[in-house]
Amino acid sequence: MRAVISARSALFSFVLAPLLFVAVALAPRRAEAQVHWDANVQAGVSGRVFTNSASGGLPGSIGPVVGVAADVAVVPLLRLGLYGDFEYADTTEPAFSSVVSFGGRVKLMLPGYRNSVHWWLFTGVGGVIWNAPAYTVVGIDPNLPANAVSTVTPASGYFAEIPLGVGMGWRVRRPWEVVAELQGRVGFDMNGSYFTQGGNFSNPDDGSGLGTTRPTTSSSGSGNITTGNDIFAVLFTIGIGLDE
Repeated sequence: MRAVISARSALFSFVLAPLLFVAVALAPRRAEAQVHWDANVQAGVSGRVFTNSASGGLPGSIGPVVGVAADVAVVPLLRLGLYGDFEYADTTEPAFSSVVSFGGRVKLMLPGYRNSVHWWLFTGVGGVIWNAPAYTVVGIDPNLPANAVSTVTPASGYFAEIPLGVGMGWRVRRPWEVVAELQGRVGFDMNGSYFTQGGNFSNPDDGSGLGTTRPTTSSSGSGNITTGNDIFAVLFTIGIGLDE
């Protein structure tokens, strides 16, 4: 019996005791090694630049935007996350277009003093869904009387984008902070009737590839625009977020 007790004591001394010591020693480090993450909601303004080979092409748009983003740290200064936003694009048409953007991003936290203000760079890849609503205009169709009311058909499109920007966070009270981001987004691979299908407002799909031709205003004698492609966007937003 004493031999058994002695064997157990030896097992504890040479195996269990060292393991217990290591576990106790590493416990504070494990508590410190918590997962770091951030999330925010922002609002601001966006400007979009269009291109078209035809004269009278859409020069661009400007409108309000609201968005959300969330990121999780994979290493101390590198975070992976998702973003999504919604905006109204004023393209000089009587009705604003709605634009939904979403995708994934990589966020590089810049080293330095982080207790008050900290900075980051980010990029990623995403998709954009564009919807231009239908509306009515007066005297825009040359085949009808000057006071005739015509309906401009809705148009939609979708394309890919690559965001690239810089952000700043100002910690108000942990974990709350004020955040601001300035970014550019490069658009490519346009598809849909608003971008790649040519024609006029009553027949927006003639396959010319110059975009949909749409009236700019509802007044008699107003001109048309040829939408072309949305190749670049600039967004500036500010909001509030959490950073843990």
